[in-house]
Amino acid sequence: MTLPKSSGFTIAPRTKRTATERAAKTDKTVNARKATNSAAPSLATAPFTAPLATLEAVSKMEFWQNPDPARQAPLEPSSGNRAFLTALPGSERSELLEVRNAHVFLRPLLATVFLLCAVAWMGGLFLPPPVQGQMPEGGRLALGEREVWDYAERLFGEGEYYRAITEYKRLAHFFPGGRLARAARLRIGEAYLNGGEATAAADHFSRLLKDSAMAPYRGELFYLRGLGRLEQDAHLPYPLRESRIELALADFRAIPENGFRPPGLGRFVAALEEPEGVPSKSPWLAAGLSAVLPGSGSFYVGRYGEGALALAVNALFLHATWKAFRDDKDDLGAVLAVGALAFYGGAIYAAANGAHKFNGRARAAYLNRQRTRFGIVLQPRGLRGILEKRF
Repeated sequence: MTLPKSSGFTIAPRTKRTATERAAKTDKTVNARKATNSAAPSLATAPFTAPLATLEAVSKMEFWQNPDPARQAPLEPSSGNRAFLTALPGSERSELLEVRNAHVFLRPLLATVFLLCAVAWMGGLFLPPPVQGQMPEGGRLALGEREVWDYAERLFGEGEYYRAITEYKRLAHFFPGGRLARAARLRIGEAYLNGGEATAAADHFSRLLKDSAMAPYRGELFYLRGLGRLEQDAHLPYPLRESRIELALADFRAIPENGFRPPGLGRFVAALEEPEGVPSKSPWLAAGLSAVLPGSGSFYVGRYGEGALALAVNALFLHATWKAFRDDKDDLGAVLAVGALAFYGGAIYAAANGAHKFNGRARAAYLNRQRTRFGIVLQPRGLRGILEKRF
């Protein structure tokens, strides 16, 4: 085809290459490919598995370029190493680019973490060291008898009775012959008392009374054991506590003349031996009244609701029994008569029992009034002043 001259296009004449030039160019291309294959033979000859050593080698090669690092655009191979990537299969080449991109994205993250760790470490260098207690020479804390006693007394005064017991026991164990050891053993029982363990306190004082080393302090032990027996089972009715109250009075009487004796203890014992002004109700009178008129004995002891109920139920049973016999329903009348007798006897028992309960509440109230009147009560500080003076 021939182009007109006015078109402005010219066709350069095709230069024919000689066989020597074509052979030289072919050798040059072959040598370049051999050099590329020798640089990464594992990547060019085997499937791409990305071992750790290969990845490290690839990450150090400078054949990546990123035209816009701020936008984190995908990286492309530089012209200097395009032949290396061209020699790889397509899937291996894409995997290699993904690995390289992942390395580039992780670098700023790792740098940030490293920077934060460095800042935290440097900040720890400038923080003041923690304050540590000054230990005596040898690394052991030495406490004397007085220090342990003062700490136990502080716990006792704050109401930490069980922790105080531990400290008193510590003092008695490590300083058995000390001046305050016997006082600590007494305080253990007082801590039991103030902590609500009256039975444990009474048992503890009983053991101390058998100890000959505590013989000079039998007055304190008898008084404290009697106080514990007064506190035992305080929630039970008075008749169930009466035996323990008698034992407590016996302990108070056993206190030696020259032993510890609170000022009002003697008058307290006398007031309980001959109670005055204690209201009482006769159980026999209450039972007799209910026998005459069901419910009247309950009215006598102040249980008005119980008395009204007993009167109404017995009246209904009596009327039903009378009506059944009147209508010649002897069987029904017999059954109702048995029920009437049961409720009649129950009313009598309820009246007598109500009298006993009334007397028990009255005597318990009298005991509490006398204890408060003469000071035979638990003190928040116990016998602290007396113990410190004697020991």
